[in-house]
Parts: sequence; structure tokens; C-alpha cells
Amino acid sequence: MKRTLLAGSAFVALACSPARASELGILFDRQMGTTQVVGYIHPLGPSAPGFPTKQEAVKGNGFAIRGAYTVMDLWAAEFSVSATYHSKVTGDFIVDVYPYPPQKFGKYDFEYVALGGQLEWKRLVDVQAGLDVRRERLRSDLAEGLITGTTIQTRPWASAGVGYSFPSPGLTPFVRLEAAYALTHHSLGSAWSEADRRRAMAPRYQVGIYAGVRF
Repeated sequence: MKRTLLAGSAFVALACSPARASELGILFDRQMGTTQVVGYIHPLGPSAPGFPTKQEAVKGNGFAIRGAYTVMDLWAAEFSVSATYHSKVTGDFIVDVYPYPPQKFGKYDFEYVALGGQLEWKRLVDVQAGLDVRRERLRSDLAEGLITGTTIQTRPWASAGVGYSFPSPGLTPFVRLEAAYALTHHSLGSAWSEADRRRAMAPRYQVGIYAGVRF
């Protein structure tokens, strides 16, 4: 609730500021992590070659609300600051244990709030490049009596997009295809904790469709 109120306050501040232009939009996206090796099984004993036990990548669909405020008009481009709240996304926590088929051990969910900046070139199409700092909440809810917990982390993300604006008096609708990538990430080593695993399973990629209005 506190995160939602904080993001909402940022949206109101952006929209009510005496800006050259403001925007409000919604992002429908898919976030994806990467598969992690969590250990090895040695069927013939510790001295025999082992088979990797894998934690499969977590994937999930979700949506975010974003507000932006143009702070500089560079004629050929505009620079704006933005605030984003992304709702909770839930995916299956699946472990692939040799020689058995993949097993679901519970759920993994994540959400974030972000502050960032973006540069947008407006020609026949709109081309955007941006950088966000995201405060991410990662939570695992595991079955079979395994550890359940929450981890908070902050990471920078780079984004790029291409879209189109529909000129009209007053409000200007727009739509944009976006992709983003986490500039820092974690991987599991030979020794790790549940917090390490939650960080390693956090999303690294994001693709989506962003649409809204400028005013």
C-alpha cells in the first residue's frame, strides 16, 4: 500500500506540474529471468560426474502505470523524467531434478517502483531510449516445507522503444513497443542462500506495449 501511495503521489506531481508536456500511460508486458544451476547430483557417488539440478527461468505477464514530465525540449528530441509502478507478477517456481521431470515447488512473484529518465526523438515514428532505477520486491512462496521469504533489491535498467503518436487537439494518444534489460544481475555460485536464489531468479528482460496520452 505504501508503495502504491508513493507512486500515485509521483504521478499526481508529474501531471500537475507546469510542464511543457506530460504523459500518462499503461504498459502491458512480459518479464523473463534466466535458468540457474542450483547444484549437481552424483548418481554414482561424489567422485562421479554430476548432472545439473536447474531452477527454470521464471516468466510472467503484468502491467504498469507510468507518468512522465518533459523537462527539456531539444527541438529534435525531448528529455523527460518518469515514475512507474508495476503490479505484482506471479510465476511458477519449477526445479528440474535429474532424472525426474520438472517439478513445481511453489510460486515466485515480483513487483517494482521506478524513477527514470528518457530521451525521445520524434520523426515519422517516435524513437525512445531511457534508463530507470527500479526498487524491486521479490518473494518466493515454496511448498514442501521449503523456505519462504521476501528480498528487496535496487537495479538500473536500460530501455528502448519505437512507437507512433496520433496528433490531435488537446490530448495526443500514442503507442510504443518497448524492450528493457537489467544492467546488473545475480547468478548462483557454489554456495548460496534463499535470498541469493530470489535475486538470481529476478527478471532480466522485459518486452511490452506501452500506450497512453500526452497533454
